[in-house]
Formats: sequence, C-alpha cells, structure tokens
Amino acid sequence: MDKSEFLIKFIKFSGWVEITAGIMFFLVDPFMQIMGIPNFFFWNWFAGVMMFFMGVLLLYSGKDVEKYKIIPVVSIIFRFTMVVVAIITVIIEPRFLFVAFVSIYDFFSALLTLILLKQCGYFK
Repeated sequence: MDKSEFLIKFIKFSGWVEITAGIMFFLVDPFMQIMGIPNFFFWNWFAGVMMFFMGVLLLYSGKDVEKYKIIPVVSIIFRFTMVVVAIITVIIEPRFLFVAFVSIYDFFSALLTLILLKQCGYFK
C-alpha cells in the first residue's frame, strides 16, 4: 500500500473514530456523575454532534482528498487545538486526567495526517 492509499484509509478511519467518539459523548453524563464532576448535558450533546459531523466530513473527504483537502486540514487544526484545551483542562481540574490520554491519540493522528498530506504532495 502506498502513502496516498494509506492516507485515504487513515482519513476514513479517523472519520469513523470521530463518529464513534461523537456518539459516546451522548453517554458521558452518568460517568461525570460517578466522578463527581458537575456537568450540564448540553455541552456533551454539543460536543457529540460536532464530533459526529466532523467524522462524516472526514469520511466524505476520503472520496477525493485533493478536492476536499480543507476538511482534513481543519480536522488537524481542530485536534491540535483540542490537545491544548485538554492540557489546560487537566491543569484546572485534575479529575479529567483521562482527557489527557485521549488527546494523545488526537495529537499523533493529527501529526500523522499532516505528514502524509505533505508527503503525498497536497501542500504545494
């Protein structure tokens, strides 16, 4: 499998991960209650909907990465930004340490996507 083919498969995989994570956000409220963290369900649902549709867009961009390159680029920026947000969150509220572990995936998947886009010539 060459890099271009792997990039397409990885973008689609990332789309499915985002869709799955988005659905899981709808179910996070009981876990927040168990951990004793105040929560308002709107934020979980908001994040879930956002992640779900980011995943749908990533899946769609896999059809023609050149034409829809902006979608993985925005996803990269989003995921790098969320790593910063996760670090700040853990500093403010240490009970969210699990968020730091999730953001390890965000960081490395965004970095891998960025490297693959560059190596495959999508940034000219």
